[in-house]
Amino acid sequence: MWFKVPWNYEGIAYFTSDPVPSRRILPNLNRYVVGPYREFKYRLSTDADGFRKSTVPSGAKVQPIDTIFLGDSQTVGEGMNDDETIPSIYALLTGKRVLNTGCYGCSNIEEAAILRSLPESVKPRNVVIGFFAGNDPLDNAAYAHQVRTTGRQEGSYIPKNGFTEAKNRLLERSFLYHLILGLRKYQGINNLFIWVGMVNADPPEQLRVFKTEEDDLASDCWKQTDAAIKMIHSESTRRGSRLILAFIPDRLQVDDNYWRIVAQKFRLRFEDYDRNAPNKKLKELCRIQGIAFIDLTDALRREWARGTKHNPYWKIDSHLNADGNRIIGGLLAEFVSTGRTS
Repeated sequence: MWFKVPWNYEGIAYFTSDPVPSRRILPNLNRYVVGPYREFKYRLSTDADGFRKSTVPSGAKVQPIDTIFLGDSQTVGEGMNDDETIPSIYALLTGKRVLNTGCYGCSNIEEAAILRSLPESVKPRNVVIGFFAGNDPLDNAAYAHQVRTTGRQEGSYIPKNGFTEAKNRLLERSFLYHLILGLRKYQGINNLFIWVGMVNADPPEQLRVFKTEEDDLASDCWKQTDAAIKMIHSESTRRGSRLILAFIPDRLQVDDNYWRIVAQKFRLRFEDYDRNAPNKKLKELCRIQGIAFIDLTDALRREWARGTKHNPYWKIDSHLNADGNRIIGGLLAEFVSTGRTS
């Protein structure tokens, strides 16, 4: 039986090969977006280039762009109004003009393409990558794999297979599907679902980069991530900009209860996983390349430890909520001003 799940993301993002292949948000948007179960409703506005509008501090309208933000939906500001996103908080605190080029589902490879597509006159003081540990490494490997297997040029679109399309349709339209997902947090029910074949017990591929022993897929994830960040670093340097990698942790790295539910759902052994493995990889990668690295995990964990009302992620959706965006925007503003974070 089907029930409409309030979810209206259609008509927001698209794929373009002009001037370079990448996902982009539609230009000149001014609409409300509603999340699953109406957990959030937010205003999404974009400029003529399809970049999300950010707060412009008083007196900054005539300034050149000081900081460009690259990233996926966490950087876009899923669930946040235009003035509540990480780039907007940063702009308000620094008094500088920013450009939020984040796009839903973007890989770091596409972010490099977006940066290269900007006019030559855009030479910001800082370029910030909002690196999301939850899917960026896998997105980079999947994107590069598509290029290798199809022979398409860098930035080719990754088509969805039939299973992915069916799953996305269920996520968008089926209340029953969401109910089953919710019930899996109860061990007995989850075991029953697995036993009768209603659900898949295989861990999501995104978790491979958290394993203590690196397999071939995880190795390729980091290989492609390293290459993508090198491209971004090279383009930032060419424009005279300092590159900053802001490590945004997955919810399972911050919320211990959520991690236990994930482990239970997929029957994971805790000893097989290191929740800080991606942090260590990115820190070393940035050290070798000479890139400023900010790990935001501890700050978000401190917020989570304050209690349920202070969880920096949405309760149902796993994106950052207002507290998460506020904390990260504030720490980034502090870093560019002082060279450190509290």
